[in-house]
Amino acid sequence: MTAITRFSLLIFLLAETTVLASAAVAQPETDDDPAAQQILAHLNAWRLEAGVPPLKPNDTLVALALAQAVYLSTLTDIPGGNAMHLGPDGETPRERAVQPPFNWPSYGGGATGAAIAEVGMIGRSESALEFWRRSEIHTRTITHPGMREVGVAAVPHQWGHIYIVVLGSRPDVLPALFDPRSQQLYLTQDVWKYGPGFVPPMQIRFLDENGDPLTDWQDWQPSLPLPEGVSSRFYVQYHDGSREITTEVDLERDYIILPEYLPPAP
Repeated sequence: MTAITRFSLLIFLLAETTVLASAAVAQPETDDDPAAQQILAHLNAWRLEAGVPPLKPNDTLVALALAQAVYLSTLTDIPGGNAMHLGPDGETPRERAVQPPFNWPSYGGGATGAAIAEVGMIGRSESALEFWRRSEIHTRTITHPGMREVGVAAVPHQWGHIYIVVLGSRPDVLPALFDPRSQQLYLTQDVWKYGPGFVPPMQIRFLDENGDPLTDWQDWQPSLPLPEGVSSRFYVQYHDGSREITTEVDLERDYIILPEYLPPAP
C-alpha cells in the first residue's frame, strides 16, 4: 500500500469515526433507571415526613415522564419554569397524559379533570431535591395528599440528568404499600376526588389471596399492621358507604421505595 493510499484510508476512517460520534451525540439518551429510583426513594421519604402516603410507581406515568425528558434532551437550549413542562406541540402535562398513547383516566372534563402534576430539574440529584424543597410550589406538588402514583425519568445530560417526575391519581384506584422498616401497610384515600377534609368515612378489611376475609371491617387509618395469618399476597378492600374498591398487595413488589429499600437491579 502506497503512502498516498494509506493517507487516504486514514482520512476516510477519521471521517467515518466523526460521523458515528456525531450520530451518537445526537441520539437521545435512554432512561437511567437507578438514578430515577433514587429520586423516587427520596420523594417517598419526604412525603412520609410530611405525613402523606408514599407514591406507588406506575408504568404509564414513567412513560409519560420519560417522553418529556427525552424530548427536552433533544433541545439545544432547555427552557426553565413552566416552559420546561410543555411538550413538542406546546401541550401541558395534563394534556399529554389524556392523549394517546398514555390515555390517563380523568375525573371528568378531559385534561382539566386529570389528576396529573409534574416537576422537573436538570443537574445532580442533590441539587434537584434541594431546589424542590426550597420551592413552595414544588413542595406543594410533591407532598400533595391527592397524588397516589408516580413516574420518574432520569435521562443523562452533560450537567447530570434531566429529571422529570409525573405524579398522578386515578378514580377508584387506591394503592396500599408496605413499609419493611415498621412492618406497617400504608393506605390511601381519594383526596383528589373529594378534597382534603371532605373524604367520606371509610372502612377497610383484609382479604386473603383467595378473596376470603381475614379481618372484620375496621375504620380506615393512614397505616395499619399486617393481620395475623396474612401471606405475601393478599387484598385490601375499601368501603366508603357507597362502593367498594379492592386493591391487590404483593409484599415482594408493593413495598415503599425508600433510600434503604430500592428495587433490585434488573
